[in-house]
Amino acid sequence: MASPSQNPAPPANDQVQPKRPYAGSSASNARPQGQSAPSGQVECGHPQLPGALGDNRDSQGRGTATRATSPPQPSLATASPHSYRSPQIVPNHLDDHREFPSPAWTTHHFEPNPVAREPSMTIDAPRDGSVAHLVNTTGQTGVDERTEAYRDMSWLPNDQQLPPKQPFLAPPGFTGAGITEPKFRHLDGLSDHASRCKILENWILRLCDALNPLPGILNPIRTVFTPLALEGAQEDASQSTGAVALFHMICSASGFHLSNTCEIGDERRKFERLALEHHEMGICYLRENIRTDDESQYAPILASLIICLLTEDITVNDSFWRIHIRGAVEWVNHVGVEYWYQTESASMIYQMFLCMGTLVQSQILPGDRSGYGWDLRFNLESHPGPYLIESIFGLPKPILEVIHRMNDIQKRAQEQQHPENTSADRTFSAEVLKEIDALEFELLLMMPSPWESPISIPQGKQLIYHYGYTYYYASLLYLKRTLKGVPIREVQGLVRNALQHIEALKTLEAGHSTPSLWPIANIALETHSPELRPRMLACIDFFSKQSTLLMWGKFGSSVRGLWTRRQSPGEENLSWHAYSPIFYHNYVFI
Repeated sequence: MASPSQNPAPPANDQVQPKRPYAGSSASNARPQGQSAPSGQVECGHPQLPGALGDNRDSQGRGTATRATSPPQPSLATASPHSYRSPQIVPNHLDDHREFPSPAWTTHHFEPNPVAREPSMTIDAPRDGSVAHLVNTTGQTGVDERTEAYRDMSWLPNDQQLPPKQPFLAPPGFTGAGITEPKFRHLDGLSDHASRCKILENWILRLCDALNPLPGILNPIRTVFTPLALEGAQEDASQSTGAVALFHMICSASGFHLSNTCEIGDERRKFERLALEHHEMGICYLRENIRTDDESQYAPILASLIICLLTEDITVNDSFWRIHIRGAVEWVNHVGVEYWYQTESASMIYQMFLCMGTLVQSQILPGDRSGYGWDLRFNLESHPGPYLIESIFGLPKPILEVIHRMNDIQKRAQEQQHPENTSADRTFSAEVLKEIDALEFELLLMMPSPWESPISIPQGKQLIYHYGYTYYYASLLYLKRTLKGVPIREVQGLVRNALQHIEALKTLEAGHSTPSLWPIANIALETHSPELRPRMLACIDFFSKQSTLLMWGKFGSSVRGLWTRRQSPGEENLSWHAYSPIFYHNYVFI
């Protein structure tokens, strides 16, 4: 895409221009196909495996955009793990290096044919002598995340070659007489189907429900996302669609989860390599399709972006989810809201993302003002279809709207204050404080009622009822402690009532399903009474074992750290967002 100075003159008023494919937030930030980002910009925010996907380089070391021009690369499942040599890290960006894989690190150039390294191996320079440029996006070393490349969607990989189409191998004795040659599908080109079967079995039996608060027929990840992934897997290998991206994203998420739960080292490394392979292919197919104006691709594309966010609950990689959510918001705003009204599945996926984006923004706004004022277009009142979030997350519509209003209050207050003020310096005007009081008065009346649904699932109704109350009390605690600064001792009655509903969730048979982190986090972070803390930790430990997600265990450790800090003199009322950036950098509260 040309720069603004090179753009052609605008069309005459009587000319109708077709809808332009998405190319980022501004034309000035876009790059021509096949051109690398300028030095110092983020090229891609994901662990790269160009050896599995093909990797052509020009004389300057830049990747080219051609497909199927190089021979197939060795399979990640069969290549020797001892052949891996990862890029050299530029000095001053190694302050918070994590064990591979860590999507919080991003590279410009990669070595051909890498395989996931073993933890004991060292990091050295590429064999071709080029210097890799890595950028730390964790925000912990002063690197500004608001780069030009970030705004033009370079959180997706650039110029990666997708796997070439493989020939169809007919069985012995097959003549094909009178039979149409079967198409070669995406799933046919994958190696080691036995191991990948275990990945999909893990998705069906465990992870699919672990990623959503409500199991079974009430879980759209099972009833909507998985059928879309099947369509992608069965697509002709020459086709690139959003459903193909979703298929690989689901395999990647389940592969990482299986790797985390494996006790045998070789098995763990094998599933990690397969997960990385699927992750790379999924991101590349997503990049190919995210610029499309084909409306049939919008639902699987947004579903793929949601799985990207939910994968952070599995890998718990520092802060990279913030790039996912902002890029996804920009794309959703580009698409507009009209499309999502057309089918129930599209509406469900859109409402899921709307809810997730609202919760994430409420997590970010109190503690970090740099670059998070993105505008998520929120207007449930104009949505012609039914409200589906209560049957997905257990979040009542009035409470979701209150959370959005609290976000709006904070955004407006931040726009009126000096940008260099920290969150601790923030004070609301008298007019805004009156608005907060009125909102609290209204929120207090929003006690959830028993959920009604044409689907008769008593267990689901009980889960939704208790989830509704966890959101109710969590929202009150957020308003009182984060917006009004009420002393922590004064909110322990709310914590006690909320804890009763959290403990009730433990008694219901929900399989591997666990609550969203947002309500549990806002309640746990404000738990102060000595008699309540052990009960809260017991709930967090239970959810960790039930879901087998790394998120719960690491979050529990962080909560203990905050509680210990509050025992220091003068810090009893320390807010969670002032305690450490860990809560709004490293964990996504969804």
